Amino acid sequence: MRGRSVALFAAILSAAMFLAPALCEPADAISDGDYRVTIPQWEGPGTINYITIGNGHTMDIVVYVENFTDHYMDVDFAGETYYDYIHGSRIANVTLPPADDETASMIEETFVISADETAPARVNLDLDLVITITDLYDGTSEKVVVMFEVEVVNAFDLTSSFNRFFGIIPNTLPAPFNTSMTAFLVTLAAFIGIALLAAMALMPVFRRYTYMGARYKGWRLLWPLGLATVSISLLIFTQIGPWILGYDLTTTDVVERVCTAILVVMLFAALWKGYSAAVYGLLRRIDTDEGYKQNTLGPVLSSLGMVALWGVGAAIVLIVMGVDPVSVLVSSSLITLGVSIGAKDVLSRMFNGINIILSKRFRVGDFVIVGDHHYFVRNVGIMYTELWGKKRDRVTVVPNNTMAELPIEDSEIFTDSYVFMVEFTVPYGTDLKALEAKVLEFANGLDFVKKGEDIGPSFRLQSFDDSGIRVALKVWKAFNVSEKRIRRLLYEMLQKEGINVPYSRLEITIINGKPEDGMESDWRSKE
Repeated sequence: MRGRSVALFAAILSAAMFLAPALCEPADAISDGDYRVTIPQWEGPGTINYITIGNGHTMDIVVYVENFTDHYMDVDFAGETYYDYIHGSRIANVTLPPADDETASMIEETFVISADETAPARVNLDLDLVITITDLYDGTSEKVVVMFEVEVVNAFDLTSSFNRFFGIIPNTLPAPFNTSMTAFLVTLAAFIGIALLAAMALMPVFRRYTYMGARYKGWRLLWPLGLATVSISLLIFTQIGPWILGYDLTTTDVVERVCTAILVVMLFAALWKGYSAAVYGLLRRIDTDEGYKQNTLGPVLSSLGMVALWGVGAAIVLIVMGVDPVSVLVSSSLITLGVSIGAKDVLSRMFNGINIILSKRFRVGDFVIVGDHHYFVRNVGIMYTELWGKKRDRVTVVPNNTMAELPIEDSEIFTDSYVFMVEFTVPYGTDLKALEAKVLEFANGLDFVKKGEDIGPSFRLQSFDDSGIRVALKVWKAFNVSEKRIRRLLYEMLQKEGINVPYSRLEITIINGKPEDGMESDWRSKE
C-alpha cells in the first residue's frame, strides 16, 4: 500500500513538471502591449517617414522605447539599407528596466541618418531602423521596423538641378513621368531643337560671307551647320545633364571636365580658322605681286598661328583636366626654350625669309650681283632663296640667313631677258677695231637685244689661239628669241664683210718625210 502511494506521488510530480512550462509560456511571452516605440511625426508600424537630407549632411531621429511590464528588456537598434551612400548609425544595446506601479520605464536614443559627400541627388531611397526588443525573463523577442524614405539633395548643386527641366523648372508631371529621366530627355530634345534653329538662322550669313555658301547649295548647307551647332549644344548640355539625373559628384565632375576640354578644343579650332582667314585676307589686300605673298607667307603665318593657338589651348585643357597650372607653365617654358635652342638655324632662316619678302629687298626675276657673281632670282621661299645663273641653266640654293647677310651690289628687274655670249675665231691680222665696230653695229640693230650703258652689246677679246684670235659678242636677249638665230645672223654679217669664221686652220710642215709603202698614191692624190 505504501509503495503504491509513492508511485502515484511520483507520477503526479512528473506530470506537473511537464505541464508547468506549457501552461506558463503563453501567459509570459512578450507582446506589443508590453512595450511602445514612438518617434516624433511617425504614425506607427506600417507607415513611412519621409525625410530630406543634403549630401555630406546628417539628420537626427529621436527614438523613445517604453516598458510596461515588470521584466527587464534588452533593446537592439540596427539600420538597414541597400544603398552605399546613405547610412544609419549604430546604437549600442540598451537595457530597459521594468515599470513601477505608476509609470512605465522609458529610454531615449538618437538614430543618425547620414549621406556621403559624393552622394548623388536621389529620391525614394529606402532605409529601415530595425528595433529588436527581448524580454530577459523568458527570452522572447519582437521586432519593430521603422521605415524611412530618404531624398538626397546634392548640396554642391547650387541650382538644385535634379529632376528639373533645363536644370531650372521642377518636374511636376504625374507618374510615371515624374522621374529625372523625363526631365533629362526633354531637356536634351530642346537643346537639339534650339541648335537646329540656330543653324537655320546662320545659313544666310554663311552663304554670303564664307566659301561654304558656294560649296553647299540650298538646304545642303544645313547639314554641316547643323552638325556643328548640335555638337556644341550637346557639349553644353552635358554640363547640366548629370545634375538633372542626379549623378554623384565624382562622375559629374569628370563629365564636366571632359566636356569643357572638348569645348576648348573646338573654340581654339574656330579661332585658328578665323586667324588664317584674317591672315590671308590681309595679305590679299597688301599683295602687289600677283598672290606671291599669299602663297609664300600665308602658309607660314597660318602655321605659326596654329602652333601658338594650339599650344595655349593644350595648356588650358591640361589645367581644366586638373594639372597644376605652375607645372604646365614651367613645362611650356622648357619646351619653348628647347625648341628655340635646337631649331636656332631653322628659325633664323625662316624669320630672315619673312623679312626679305616683306621688305622686298629682291624679288623673283630680279638680276642681282652678289660679290663677283651675277644671278637671277628664281624663287624666294621662307627657308631658302633660289638663284639662277646668267643663262638660267644652273640653280644655286642659298639659305635665307646667309642671303640676308650677303652684300648685294646691284638689283635690277629683268624678267624677260638674260645674258648670251657668242664666241668665234678670226684670223691673225684682222683689224680688231673695225671688227668691233661692225659687230656692235650689227648687235645694236637687232630689236630683241637690250640697249643701254650697262646692259648694251659689248665686244670682247677672249684669247689668242694657235690658229686665230678668239673674240666674243655679249648681249642681253629676250627669252623668246632663239640663240641659233643670233649665231646665224652674225655669221651672215661676217660672211658679207669677207671675214671667214670660224677660222681654225693648222699648218703642218713635213721635214725629210716620205709616205710609207702603199700610201704614195694617196699622198700624191691629196697633193
